[in-house]
Amino acid sequence: MTKKGRINLDSSQLPEDIIPQILKELPAKSLIRFKCVSRNWCSIIEDPHFVELHRQRSHHRPGGIYFLLHTKEDEYKISQFDSKQISAPTPFKVPIPPNADLTNPYLFQRQSIEGLICLHNVIWNPSTGKTLTLPRLEQSFVLDIDKPVYVTGFENLYFLGFDLSIRKHKVLRICRAKKLSIHNIYEFGESSTGFLIKIYTLGTNSWREASDSFPKELLKRNFVVKSSRSINSVIYCLVEGDFILAYELCNEKFQLMPLPYGASCTNYASEVKECLALINWEWTKIWILEDYESRKWNMVDLIFPIFWSVNYISTFQSRFVRHIGANQNGDILLLSTPQFSMSAGFQYVISCLCYDMEKKRGEDIFIINPLAW
Repeated sequence: MTKKGRINLDSSQLPEDIIPQILKELPAKSLIRFKCVSRNWCSIIEDPHFVELHRQRSHHRPGGIYFLLHTKEDEYKISQFDSKQISAPTPFKVPIPPNADLTNPYLFQRQSIEGLICLHNVIWNPSTGKTLTLPRLEQSFVLDIDKPVYVTGFENLYFLGFDLSIRKHKVLRICRAKKLSIHNIYEFGESSTGFLIKIYTLGTNSWREASDSFPKELLKRNFVVKSSRSINSVIYCLVEGDFILAYELCNEKFQLMPLPYGASCTNYASEVKECLALINWEWTKIWILEDYESRKWNMVDLIFPIFWSVNYISTFQSRFVRHIGANQNGDILLLSTPQFSMSAGFQYVISCLCYDMEKKRGEDIFIINPLAW
C-alpha cells in the first residue's frame, strides 16, 4: 500500500484470462491510454480477436455517444454527448488535414459507423484523434460523342459502411459527371458512363472497381441523396424520386427499393434497433424496415410534447427539426435549429429532445446557446 493509502497492484499479478474481460468493458479512449501499461496489454488491445470482442460489447452498453458537427467559416467542430446528458456539450475542434476536400459542407454526407466518422473524403477516429484522407482518384468517363453534351465537372459522394463478413470498414464512392447540354441545361448521368463506382477497404490504401454497375433506373434521374445510413453491412441512400438505393457491402451489389406505402414525403433516414427507419416531414410517423430480405416495414405513430409540436414539429415549421440519431433502446434524438426563447433570457437556443418510441413521449436533454459554439 502506498503512502496515500492506495493499493499498488502490478498488472503482472492479474490472471491472463481476466485482463481481456476487464479491458473489453472500457471505452476506446481508455484502451488507447492503457496500451502503454505493458507490452502484454498492448498486444491484447491490438489483437484482432479482442478488437472484435470490444466492438460487439459496445453495442450492448446502455446509452451511447453521439456527435454533432457544426461549422464556422473553415473550422469544423464536434460536440460529444450521451443520451443521459443534462448539460450542453462542449465542442472541440476536428483535426482536418490540409488536403481534405470539404469546400462545400452541404454537398457531403456526415456518417458514423463502428467508431469512425466520415466527412466526405476524410475518415476520422474520435477515440485516437487520427484522420485518414482517402486517396485521390482521377475521373475517367467514356461519353457518347454523338450527343451534344459536354462534361463541366464531377461530383463525388462518399458513403462509409462496415462489412461484417470481413470485419472491416469500406467506403462506397459514387462519382457522377456533371453535364451541360447545348441548351445550357444541367443534366446528370444520361448513360451508365456518367457514373463511376469505386470501393475502398480501409487498410488497403487503394481504390478498386466495383463489380456491380449503377442501377439503370437512376441513370436519367437527377441523382440527389437526401440522407444515408449504414446498418448491418448495408448502405442505405434515400434518394429523390421515392427510392432507396441500397448497397450490400458483403457481396458488393446494388439494390433499388421503393419506399413503403405512405412514406413518399420523407427526407430523414434513421436507425432504430439496428433497422432502417424513415421519418416523414411532419414528424408524425416513422416506418421501420423490420426485415431487409422480405422488405417488411412497420409504421409507428409519433406523439411529441406540446411545446415541440407547436414550436418545431408543426407542418409549417417541420424544417426546424433535425434528426441526429437513436440509441440502443430505440429512442430517437432530435435537434431543433436556433429558435428565439424568452425563457432562456431572450436569446436564440437549440433544444435536444430524446423521444421514447415505446412510451411515446419525449423530454429535453439539454439546451445549447449556438453563439457559444
